[in-house]
Amino acid sequence: MLSLSLTTLLNQPLLHTLHCSSRDDEQLLLTIPFTQEVKIFAIDMVSQEDEEAAPSTVRLYVNQDGMTFSDVDDVEPVQILELSASDLSPDAPTKLKFTKFQQVSTITIFIEDNNGADYSVLSSLRLFGAPTSKC
Repeated sequence: MLSLSLTTLLNQPLLHTLHCSSRDDEQLLLTIPFTQEVKIFAIDMVSQEDEEAAPSTVRLYVNQDGMTFSDVDDVEPVQILELSASDLSPDAPTKLKFTKFQQVSTITIFIEDNNGADYSVLSSLRLFGAPTSKC
């Protein structure tokens, strides 16, 4: 259901391994389109690098195609996550406001800041959900 060929990552070249680190500052903007609408109930972000480079504030946007860094202050996020070190360990999914993540065709993940490093690192990302049934 994920369209990897249409996935975009600003401030970092997208590799087929989902290990990401920002180039110029602590911000990353990742847009993930799906091949059909989905419901998302949790997100699991892992950062096993330097604790200072781990994301701390993450904004999530739904169905906002083509977002750029200029758009993040103009568009209201669906949810803002304040993450601790335990939230970024493997197999520690963060529950989302499930009613806000229905009929998702694109999710945009904006890593706004981290714990003090000049760059941010995301070692892996998993989304938990299901396809939306259409009548």
